[in-house]
Amino acid sequence: MLYMTLDLWAPDHVRRQVMRQARYALNVAVLDEDRVPPEGPFDVALTNGLLAIIAAIDPVAVVDRRGLTLPASALLPRASALGLSIDQETLANGLQLTQPLRHGRADDEWIQLESKHVTALRALDEMDGLGVLHHVAAHRTVDDMMVTLFSEKAEAYAERDVRRVKDLLDVMEPEECDDCFRRTFVPLGYDDSGGTMAVGLCIACGYQRDEDTARDMYLTEQWELKWQHE
Repeated sequence: MLYMTLDLWAPDHVRRQVMRQARYALNVAVLDEDRVPPEGPFDVALTNGLLAIIAAIDPVAVVDRRGLTLPASALLPRASALGLSIDQETLANGLQLTQPLRHGRADDEWIQLESKHVTALRALDEMDGLGVLHHVAAHRTVDDMMVTLFSEKAEAYAERDVRRVKDLLDVMEPEECDDCFRRTFVPLGYDDSGGTMAVGLCIACGYQRDEDTARDMYLTEQWELKWQHE
């Protein structure tokens, strides 16, 4: 299989991954609570979970020649081919069980998912690209989950080049983006007063604050501070 190199920190990839992670986590939570028919949440969680873990290795590996994302039935063998430790047989069986129920073809009420299917689905969370189920207890809505995951991505981006303990002192806290207003803007330096009105970029929308913009914002901020104290 040929893989194309693609920046794992490209904003469109980051957004897709966050949306996949959120839908995996929240649909698994619904399955755990047994509040709705399980076939829909299982299918959504499986597809988005597989997309997230495979795309964490290579974003191009989850799309076909037309650029459309692959269905779960195609993602399962691809994940196994990549050497990912998934229970392909159990997950494929669960997927097969969901189809007649999802599409209104089922005529046997005893055809249903079992606990082993949900267990295999939850096990995906142990892989790179997911690791998100621990957020569910505190974040039960899509919006809350998205905010948390975007912040987590921004923190990981800020820390990506940290190699020594002392470098942790220079890790920048993510801030609200001037353009998309997500808390995913990562300053890449300090201003003249030691603050963070400096150049940087947003990992979610791709907005980049250049030197001229940063300087103008810094001077405006300093003027406002001076005016407030006079």
